[in-house]
Amino acid sequence: MPGHADLAAGVAGFVGLRVGELLGLERRHVNLLHGTITIDQQEHQLANGMLLVAPPKTAAGRRTVAIPPGLKRELEEHKALYSGPGIAGRVFIGLKGGTLRRHVLRNSWNTAKDEVGLPERFTLHDLRHTANTITAAAGASTRELMHRMGHASPDAALRYQHATQDRDAAIATLLGDLVEQSRPLRALRSVSASGKLRGVGAGLAIESDENGHGIDGAVPRLSRENKESGRRESNSRSQLGNRGEPVVSNRWRTTRAGRRVS
Repeated sequence: MPGHADLAAGVAGFVGLRVGELLGLERRHVNLLHGTITIDQQEHQLANGMLLVAPPKTAAGRRTVAIPPGLKRELEEHKALYSGPGIAGRVFIGLKGGTLRRHVLRNSWNTAKDEVGLPERFTLHDLRHTANTITAAAGASTRELMHRMGHASPDAALRYQHATQDRDAAIATLLGDLVEQSRPLRALRSVSASGKLRGVGAGLAIESDENGHGIDGAVPRLSRENKESGRRESNSRSQLGNRGEPVVSNRWRTTRAGRRVS
């Protein structure tokens, strides 16, 4: 967008002002010391093309909102280069210093929108919706969102909050999928150069190194020989008592002489 109108998109997209509120801004409304913008009037264009400046339609439309620090610096530069003179000078003016018309601002936005590849139906007013969605996502309460939007009713604020909550749930689901996909990768990273990793069923099993120690705390996998000897040892121990005596059922016991007693 041309320099004289470029920042209008930034204010709409991050502060959430309506187009009429943007065009009605005067130097006195921008307090760079405190980093705020006060909205107490807006510009209307009548059917015959006449411009009319009037107060907001509701008391909630009269408000003072904080601006992001980065936008504050840009507003300071913009006022020095482009804004009209005096405290009543318009913040956003036409290319030749006159009043900035809606259709001129809209045409500048459409050109910039096409250059960056935004959808055709994305209008200048949609930047206000973007700002409100970002504000809701930042954790603003219903009352705080109502204040920044300039709404007397909580209905619109609740819609933005619900939209961000639904989107947050969708994001959490996608993150969960990524966590599941990353589990094999974490297992791979945990294996040292002396260990081996191989798939077993749906999971992963880690073999021991040459010293017989499990890698990264895993249970060592027995070799074929160790498995067989371990099985024999386990079977023999299961058949012997603590003193090496044969173990029989509770009903019969074998004595050292070979006789069975009940």
